[in-house]
Amino acid sequence: MGLTIGLGVMVFRKIRLNGRFVFGMLFGLVPIAVDGLGQLFGLWESTNLIRVLTGLPAGFVCGLAVGVIVYESIDGRN
Repeated sequence: MGLTIGLGVMVFRKIRLNGRFVFGMLFGLVPIAVDGLGQLFGLWESTNLIRVLTGLPAGFVCGLAVGVIVYESIDGRN
């Protein structure tokens, strides 16, 4: 669902690749990284709710990244 929302945002808004965007990408992936590391070290076991709450922002920023890649590749040809 997050991936679809991220790609949908890119249909209506063009985001350029810059340092601020990269920081936002990393920030959006932090929740899924924390959950994954917590499970790896046996601190907790993920539930479906946690998977949704960490997967939505990760999918959203990945959708934005795909949109930026497509936008930059099309813009670079002109």
